Amino acid sequence: MTISLPKLSETNLILLVSLFITAFHNNRFFANIAHTYGPGTDTWEPLALIGGLHFGLLLMVLLILTIGPWLRWLLAITLVFSSATAYFIDTYNIIIDADMIDNSLKTD
Repeated sequence: MTISLPKLSETNLILLVSLFITAFHNNRFFANIAHTYGPGTDTWEPLALIGGLHFGLLLMVLLILTIGPWLRWLLAITLVFSSATAYFIDTYNIIIDADMIDNSLKTD
């Protein structure tokens, strides 16, 4: 007895990965945005706007970069790096910028 799973198209797979990263790998980012606007204000509007912008940009970058036979490998690597950076950001409450990446690559 075999179980047949539904096939996902490349676009749907990239869409799901982008949605997953936006929704689950940015907890501290969205918490800091909500803290910035304060508890008494309507924070859902900036959160929805920034979340939608983040999702759209991530989707465009993944659609451009994951063309060809390396799609699943590149998405897997993207998920691993995204998980590692999300853990680091959530644990230490920091922001990873270009200088941090440059310093980590130049370390002996």
